[in-house]
Amino acid sequence: MSRKRKKTPKANAAVKAARRRAQLNTQVASPPADMSASPDLFSRILADRAGFDARRLKDAAPVAAALVAELTGLAPRLSDADLEDELCVRLGTILVELDDRRPVERSISPDIFAEALLDAAASAVRAATGAEVRPAAGRVLAVIAGVLPDPFGDAAIDVLANLRNGPPGEDLPEAPPQRSLAGEILVVRDRYGSRFGIAAPFASGTTPRWYLWDVDACDLQPLTVYSGFYPSPDAALAAWQEGVGTFAAAGTTWGKADDFTTLRQLLPVSEGPMRLGGETPQQFAEYYRSRRLAETVRLRPEIATAPEPHCDTAGAATTFAAWLDGQETGLDSADLPDIAASLAEIWKGITGVAFDSCSPHRVAYAIRYIHDDYQDSYGDMLLAALPHWIRWLAERTGATTEMVDRALQAVRVDPDIDANPQVRHTE
Repeated sequence: MSRKRKKTPKANAAVKAARRRAQLNTQVASPPADMSASPDLFSRILADRAGFDARRLKDAAPVAAALVAELTGLAPRLSDADLEDELCVRLGTILVELDDRRPVERSISPDIFAEALLDAAASAVRAATGAEVRPAAGRVLAVIAGVLPDPFGDAAIDVLANLRNGPPGEDLPEAPPQRSLAGEILVVRDRYGSRFGIAAPFASGTTPRWYLWDVDACDLQPLTVYSGFYPSPDAALAAWQEGVGTFAAAGTTWGKADDFTTLRQLLPVSEGPMRLGGETPQQFAEYYRSRRLAETVRLRPEIATAPEPHCDTAGAATTFAAWLDGQETGLDSADLPDIAASLAEIWKGITGVAFDSCSPHRVAYAIRYIHDDYQDSYGDMLLAALPHWIRWLAERTGATTEMVDRALQAVRVDPDIDANPQVRHTE
């Protein structure tokens, strides 16, 4: 039986806020086990949740209406692409302000604001009059429909289609078509193997625009720490390399995507109430669009039908425990299987992406996790075994001496326990 003992987590501020949001948003995750004992309990919980969301939606409404009004005024002077970019830039500032509201119960999530934005855009079209204002309001609604991920994007398309079918609808634009890929998907991976760049070309006039996702797989789950459009794959690669850092990105080049299982895991999805939080204005600027475009990439048959991922943590733990038994560790041999299993579990995170990788950032994450979730006595054993885990991984992957030294140095540096997992680390 495992000797590890979970303790009350000493979570950092970002994680505490995320957990509070999750508590507030998942009150209706499942009905009571014994519905017969309190037949109205689940109905009351549903009503409470609906009331809570309604209050937040009401708070978001004037902010969304002001944004729609500003964009409607700009629309006659901007192309659709420029209007979309303007929407995203403004969303960055707005979503940070709404998400940072205190108390947390008053914070407005991206999903709540997406609903408010759709309502505001539809209302603006219905209320608009005049030969210029109504088409401009319709274009804003169309751009919003093309940026918001499902289910909001599809809902916006339906709203626009219904408005076009009603009188007078001929002055409104058609619903935006599904984004189309204009070429092959490209992937790059840093020297450690835990930082990914994904680039996909999307049709835009006569020249496609390349969208970049910079994905960090070192934490509990892969996080898109940066994203945005670029005029070419070379420009996107240069931006990714700058964010990754000179050492970790040295010698990296684009390659054609072929690991579709991993690609599907790396692309961002709509997170709902389980969103981690802590996004920067730039990350919030692309929050909706990065997910909408990722949905298009996932529609590719080879990605949509890719097999489910498998990470053999049990096998890795068994192999590492046997290897560890031959090392000078100062640990009791009876503890080694349990220690190995715990390290494998921590290293896997939620998805197991890039399990064999060992960057300094991933080491720092593991140390923070150990500090947060384990009793000090057991955590000390895990920390004592961590340098050996790094060397074992290096043997498996053929990591260079300098890469191993950098990872080992991270063991000797106290990590920032309050670190925001959304930070774009340079290594």
